[in-house]
Amino acid sequence: CIISAWKVGGSSLSQPMTPSSRSSKTNAVDAAEYFIHAVAFSSFSGFMLGYHVHEKAIMTSIIPLSLLATTSRENARLFTRTCLFGIFGLLPLLFRTDELLLKVALFTSWMSGVIFILERIVFKNGKSGQREKGRGLLTAMDKLAVGVLVLLLTFMEIIHPIKFMPQGKYEFMPLMMTSVFCAMGLLHCWVKSFLQMMS
Repeated sequence: CIISAWKVGGSSLSQPMTPSSRSSKTNAVDAAEYFIHAVAFSSFSGFMLGYHVHEKAIMTSIIPLSLLATTSRENARLFTRTCLFGIFGLLPLLFRTDELLLKVALFTSWMSGVIFILERIVFKNGKSGQREKGRGLLTAMDKLAVGVLVLLLTFMEIIHPIKFMPQGKYEFMPLMMTSVFCAMGLLHCWVKSFLQMMS
């Protein structure tokens, strides 16, 4: 995947650039964007298809996607969704009760910052800076996923420790629910990454 992207990029970058040939500059930008897509998809594939990967390995996909986040609406949404599911999957690594406020504050501030900045940079309409009506960064499905993640976090940190932990029941249910939901979200992001790379 990366080798074919390098060949595509190399062939368009090797053309001489003259001031009058704007198309060769566009081809170079497209080739660079395609190469970054290929790197992100390859690291995403390594994460999704790896035999034993740690949750932190999703950062190898998030970092290259951050380079593409401001290039288009689709890339901004892909980056936001990958951050949403990928970073939420990291929250169980902070498992002590005294770390609850820290992890919620970090996750909330990161996602709020990402959404705010990408809304301002990618989704503004013309000189007024106003968004197109109904065309924000988060779609209805993204808002539904955020709602489910809030419910999941509430169950993990409040309901499960009070209701089930004292009885010794369902010890691994919060981890399983987090893993399954985040895996479904990241599977969607992985397929979307491939489709955006090929378009």
